[in-house]
Amino acid sequence: MRPVPPGFDAGVWEQLERGRAQASSGDVAGAGELYRDAYEACRARQDHYYASVIAHQAGVAEPEVAKKHEWNLIAVAEADAVADRTRVRDFYASNLNNLGMTYARLGERARAKETFDRALRHAAELAPGAYADQVRGGIERNLARLSTEDSGTEAETSVRRATDDDVPALTRLINAAYRALGEMGLNFTGVTQDEATTRMRMNGCEVFVIERRDTLIGSVKIRIRDDDGLRYAEMTQLAVDPAQQLGGLGTRLVGLVEKRAMELGVDRVRLDTAIPARDLVRWYERRGYAAMGEIQREGKNYRSVILEKVLS
Repeated sequence: MRPVPPGFDAGVWEQLERGRAQASSGDVAGAGELYRDAYEACRARQDHYYASVIAHQAGVAEPEVAKKHEWNLIAVAEADAVADRTRVRDFYASNLNNLGMTYARLGERARAKETFDRALRHAAELAPGAYADQVRGGIERNLARLSTEDSGTEAETSVRRATDDDVPALTRLINAAYRALGEMGLNFTGVTQDEATTRMRMNGCEVFVIERRDTLIGSVKIRIRDDDGLRYAEMTQLAVDPAQQLGGLGTRLVGLVEKRAMELGVDRVRLDTAIPARDLVRWYERRGYAAMGEIQREGKNYRSVILEKVLS
């Protein structure tokens, strides 16, 4: 266990360290239970300061966006209840930044911008230094991503079919986009695929990329398949540069696939993704996709849900 910071409650610190250790070992559910118990104990004694600290750490550890958002809301609410504002000054802007990110990931862009603006105002209260620069820079980057999408700057990007020359950059993009799923312990091909695998998986597909200033920032594949006479478009390896993931590119790529499917004369799109990636499944559901079955892919350590959207 790391040393207890000066002035920090030793018991709370021990609980935080145990939670971090469990989350790092892959036991996210166990860490969540530990954080919940620690939070409830603080609530019982009306210790809003440590309740906020615990909720913040729980939000960082939680991979599922809806639960992460719940923790982020709690962290801010508990910090708001602390009478001595100097106690929360060092982390309040960070709490707000985290809350803004989950608002954005849930599609509540106006609330996200409002929260990021609020976070930036509170970041001005931080003592000058590296930490203040880091917090302020993160907030500014998140605001810039939202502004890029909301101001309609698609003119800065272009969509085209991928070529063999794109394979090295496309491989790096896919590896980066799928890294978070790998960190959840899910052995998605995209986490580690090499250039040969990228090239092989392009065969028989239309591969579209979005680029900005000659840099690939998004990609998706589409292939027409036949299921006992029912033709459908299969969407695979949707990938967005992690630095661009608050900007609506994923939704744009899905829309591109749906448009292309209709051009090719099919009225539905299917995909599959890992059942444990609940955040990702819900993201597709919010875009009109519904579960229609499950499948166990060979060599995978997870079952996948098959999702379908019938196009109008």
